[in-house]
Amino acid sequence: MNRRQPMPADLKELRQLVRDGKLFAVQKWIAGGKRTEAPESGWPPGIELAMDTGFHSMVAVFLQDGADQAVKNDLTGDFQPLGISLRNRKLRAE
Repeated sequence: MNRRQPMPADLKELRQLVRDGKLFAVQKWIAGGKRTEAPESGWPPGIELAMDTGFHSMVAVFLQDGADQAVKNDLTGDFQPLGISLRNRKLRAE
């Protein structure tokens, strides 16, 4: 998809929880069955934002229960999400 649509309001809320490091709130979000991605919108799934933050526990939550299997398959092809998260955390610390 070449163009992004406006981000759905529920995903804005989820992305803010991820950015703020609200691990338990994200776990509750996922346990409540709320969506973590909207492929039709062109925005990356929540797990990618979690990887960017370097918060490996957040990435693990998405890997365990919060990411669509197709997204997990795409993400684990040439790289490992937890490894990327840890590398991003290290880069932020330097």
